[in-house]
Amino acid sequence: MKNLSIVLNLVLAIAVAVLYYLHFKSPTSGSKTSSLNLKDVHIAYINTDTLLEHYDFFVKTKNELKAEEETNSGSLNAQANSLQREYEEAQSKVSSMTASQAQSVQESLQRKQQALMQRKEELQDAYGKKLQDMNDMLATKIHDYLKTYNKEKKFDYILGYQKGSGILFAKDELDVTPEVLKGMNETYSKEKK
Repeated sequence: MKNLSIVLNLVLAIAVAVLYYLHFKSPTSGSKTSSLNLKDVHIAYINTDTLLEHYDFFVKTKNELKAEEETNSGSLNAQANSLQREYEEAQSKVSSMTASQAQSVQESLQRKQQALMQRKEELQDAYGKKLQDMNDMLATKIHDYLKTYNKEKKFDYILGYQKGSGILFAKDELDVTPEVLKGMNETYSKEKK
């Protein structure tokens, strides 16, 4: 029994030694593990703040949306002011009205207020959809242009950089914003014709 215990301990000691050796030996050249040589990676970035500030499509579309929002806001404000005047007029005449007349005027004002709130929600929803559509079109235009642009440049990655983003530092030499912006504006100009 004692011999069995010694043999078992010896086998376990050898097994631990083999596992230790296999764990700490350096990988062989035939190993599937490989390290990436960063000199083989080609990266560029675009300053998205600059791109959005100067990309003609975005500037035009943003200005159109802003003008539409201002028009809608002005219309809603005019309707709200008109409703406010009606309310004040009704308040001044309420003492000379019968109870049923006062109730009728109050219900009419409430319906108008509800219609105004519904119109406001509809306009906000429509604006939100147009904004989403603009963002989708912008993303598509950028992606499509970069595909074409990168056929010649052959970057592995083109990153989007903006102040406060996840990229904390980027060399100026990797900034391709000016040439991408120029190309995108030229492409957009051709599309408009």
